[in-house]
Amino acid sequence: MLKAIKRESITWRSWWDGGNTQGPIATQWNVKGWPTLYILDHNGIIRHKNLRGDAMESAVRKDGTINRAIRPCEASLLAYSVAAGRSW
Repeated sequence: MLKAIKRESITWRSWWDGGNTQGPIATQWNVKGWPTLYILDHNGIIRHKNLRGDAMESAVRKDGTINRAIRPCEASLLAYSVAAGRSW
């Protein structure tokens, strides 16, 4: 665990409970499962579910999900900032 903390630059308090919901911490806190992670495209369509780590990075980079989702937000923010007389 110490190697992972250093490698991932984890600065918050962390524990290892065996990687499943049967460990002592998960059992004590009645954890039944991990959160589900959905990756949506710019139209709000689910493109990936429960990807983690390298698989998630690869999927997001491959189909450009994040960039396509961010572009309309950036355009709106820019339009707002120009209308409000703000500059970045």
